[in-house]
Amino acid sequence: MKADLEDLGNLKYRMSVEVDLDQLREMRRRLARAYSSRVNLRGFRPGHAPLEMVMRQLGPALEVEAREAVVGETLGKALEEKKLKPSTEPKVEIGEDGPGGEVRYTAEFEAFPIMEPKDYLGVEVEEPTLPPITEETVDEVVGRMQQRASTFEPKAEDGVGHERDLAVCSFVLKSEDGGEVLKELPESRVMVGTDDEPVMDVGRELLGMKAGEEKSVIGEVGRITARALESAGKAAERVMAVFTVKQVLGRVVPVVDDEFAAKHSGAATVAEMRDRIRAGMEKARADQAKELMREAVIAAVLKANPIEVGAATIDRMISLSEEELKGRLLPAMSPEERAKLDLGIPREKSEADARAGIARTIVLQAIAEKEGVSVTAEEFDAKLAELAAERNLPLPKLRARTGGEDGDALRRHLRIEKTIDLLARYAVARPAGEAPAGPSPQVVLTDAPAAAQADGPRVELTDAPAEPAGGEEAK
Repeated sequence: MKADLEDLGNLKYRMSVEVDLDQLREMRRRLARAYSSRVNLRGFRPGHAPLEMVMRQLGPALEVEAREAVVGETLGKALEEKKLKPSTEPKVEIGEDGPGGEVRYTAEFEAFPIMEPKDYLGVEVEEPTLPPITEETVDEVVGRMQQRASTFEPKAEDGVGHERDLAVCSFVLKSEDGGEVLKELPESRVMVGTDDEPVMDVGRELLGMKAGEEKSVIGEVGRITARALESAGKAAERVMAVFTVKQVLGRVVPVVDDEFAAKHSGAATVAEMRDRIRAGMEKARADQAKELMREAVIAAVLKANPIEVGAATIDRMISLSEEELKGRLLPAMSPEERAKLDLGIPREKSEADARAGIARTIVLQAIAEKEGVSVTAEEFDAKLAELAAERNLPLPKLRARTGGEDGDALRRHLRIEKTIDLLARYAVARPAGEAPAGPSPQVVLTDAPAAAQADGPRVELTDAPAEPAGGEEAK
């Protein structure tokens, strides 16, 4: 095989490949062997006929498949030889055979950029600051618990609706001009002051109203009601809502005492409940600070390693992301229907998100490769067990699901996470508001593959710039 590469600019390439006749012959024979047990030839048991006879029996179809197979196989080897990873599907064109029967073809594609990561260990970032956990923040949580535990009791006939009461109403939804009845709702419960169903601002309109009163509101249809009208073939953006208050239910907020604490938190006393709340919030705060630190480190590393990504790659990533999002949001819709649906995401935002996501993945993968970060079987199994517990699935069932591409995706994810942990472990946190201290001592890993181990590798600090970690010897 001979492969020539032409750089077309902007990460676009054209690969010209010539495959000698011997490779094509060998591919024909391999395919013929694979098919021999399914070819019936008089006088021979399946799988025992001479290979030449099997090839003649298969005819031109074998030749077509052999050429396709040899193109796929040799293109992969040529890309590996040139150290290129296509970011778009290669467009292959098979040309005329060479004078000696050689198979000739070209493949055009866009590729991920080739990069050598640098300045990624010992980056200096500002330490994230988060509001402290105070008695007031604990009070807010307790207040939300009270609201969730609230009950509703009927008010007196002359009792009016206050914010967060419930109003039991009947609705007649009409066209905006009032001429056509679109939908009738004999009984609907509306949160006074806040609800926007079945029409926007209806909750605020109910403030101060009491049982027996009627009102008309013209406004934008609520999201849930809009879907119901659309499914009934009466889609409308604005409607006239005529409603009558049947009953007002007042919110009864429970008292926070030891009984409340036991019922809603399992604590014996209010003091113990508040201690548990504080401990949970402190843990959540620490987790958030850790995540913000990780993201700050990644941002600093990406800034030190800027990369360009081709336009076609961005388009492909945007399409894949939109397909994935539609699949999650609208699982019941057919792929054809989802393809016609516009999510309304501005192109600028989609493009920026795609560029950021691709750059993040490329840089982190390059660092993982350079530092020899890998995922052990024990780490993979531990993650599977964690996921099985989270999803309440039997571990063997989840393991069966992650045997192919899903398993590879999970390993890639774990490898990236380990790489981020490595970067965060060696990052220097600068107190918030403090000016950068200037160039930090260069951190050099003395045993690159050890970066993947839990205890971390040994480090050396030098004042002079060092060669980037994980050089040729580390590879």
